[in-house]
Amino acid sequence: MVEKSQMKRILILLNDMNYKIDQLLRILEELTHNFENLGRSRSEFTENIPESFDVMSLIEIPDHLRKTILALLKLKKATADEIAKSTGRSRAIESSYLNQLVRLGYIRKIKVGKKAYFEIGE
Repeated sequence: MVEKSQMKRILILLNDMNYKIDQLLRILEELTHNFENLGRSRSEFTENIPESFDVMSLIEIPDHLRKTILALLKLKKATADEIAKSTGRSRAIESSYLNQLVRLGYIRKIKVGKKAYFEIGE
């Protein structure tokens, strides 16, 4: 039998998941709205998002990395400086997060001269 404390913990976790899903849906709606303002359809927007970034995989990624991925999705291809400007975090932090995402296989790193660019992996 499940104790009350366990039930409370489960309820807290479910509420947290619900909040994260709501955030993702809000961001998707905002991005879709921005895309439609550019004269493009929702399907044209969603077809450019890799299958590795479905809602469930985005939920599994920690919040700090998810913010970096969402910024990169907007920018398509960017340096750590550009991502940092988008997220409002420092370049050093974003560089660390981007390299974590590279190691996890979500994005790839491309060196062009002395600059490192990041983009969503296929």
